[in-house]
Parts: sequence; structure tokens; C-alpha cells
Amino acid sequence: AACDLADQRALAGLLAAVTAEYPLTAIVHAEQARQDGPAGPPDIALIDQELESIMRAATNLDALTRERELSEFVLFSSVSGALGIPGHANHAPGHAFINALAHQRRAQGLPATSVAWGPCAGDTASGAAAGKPLPGLRPVMPAVAMTALGRLPEADTSLIVADISWKCLTEQVTTGSGRLFRDLPDAQEVTAPAEPG
Repeated sequence: AACDLADQRALAGLLAAVTAEYPLTAIVHAEQARQDGPAGPPDIALIDQELESIMRAATNLDALTRERELSEFVLFSSVSGALGIPGHANHAPGHAFINALAHQRRAQGLPATSVAWGPCAGDTASGAAAGKPLPGLRPVMPAVAMTALGRLPEADTSLIVADISWKCLTEQVTTGSGRLFRDLPDAQEVTAPAEPG
């Protein structure tokens, strides 16, 4: 059914129609970032647009299903919201919000899992598919993605599904990388301070 999730009244009507016929046992919010650029400074207008869309949809789903007995409340986000990826500054804040909402729900005793995806094989919306590969991120194969989704019931609050070259990613993502990646063996040759002399 078509519905603008950012419209709380429309979403409430959809949920009422669905639950009149079927039991509602789980929510999967699979929002996809729509606009971003491969380089350049962040675009405040696009950040605002992405935040408005992602935050309203997620908070509406949260508010309208809190009283229901759900087994799962799954929010898809992007690895850019967890790690900070060059060229993805416009939608990273919205996906960071998704991760925070999942943690807030868990702290309140409600089910929630945030799945931060790296680029997936065959994803025409990703920079990798457009001939602009993301540094350090290889496409996730469909079989790996399906295996990860099958493990959601046992997952922690936040889950990253990505095929990452930590050395390559660390070379590209320099801001704060010493703190973020310093304990990863593959990244230590990049983050380790140079020997004196």
C-alpha cells in the first residue's frame, strides 16, 4: 500500500487497515537515502530534507506501534551514519538518528535493532554502482545480506552489515580515525604514530 510515512495520520490509517486483516508482529523500516554527492561540502538544504524524511517516518512508526506486542522493530540505516563516509555527509545525520532511536527504544524496554548497511551488490543507488566506489567498502553479496537478516533476533541494538577494508577506509576517513580505528589490527599501520627519527 502506498503511504507517506512522514504523515502520521496517513500512517495511522494504514496501520489500522492492515491490522484489521492481519496481526502486526514486526516493523521493518527500510528507508533509503535518495540524494547525495560524491564530493564537496555538505548541502544544508539536502541534510534538512533527509532529516525531515527519515526522522519523521521513524518517529511516527515508533509512536504508533509502542502499545503493540512486536517481536521486532528493525530500522535500516547506512554505514555512513556510524563511520562517516566521504561523499555521504548529506544523509549521514539522518542515519545517525536512526541508530540513536534504536538505542532509545531498547533502553525503554522496547524491541529495536538498527541495521547499518554498506553498499550492496546490484544497488543502483550506491556510488559504487555508479562507477564511484566508496573507499574501503566492497559490495555486500545478497547471500551475506540474507544471512545477516536471519540473525536479527539474536542481534544487539546496532548491527553493521558491510564488507570493509579497514586499512583502505582508515586512509580515506582521517577525521577522528585515530580514536575510531586505533584498536583494529588492519588499521593500525595507518593510525599508529610515526617512529621518531
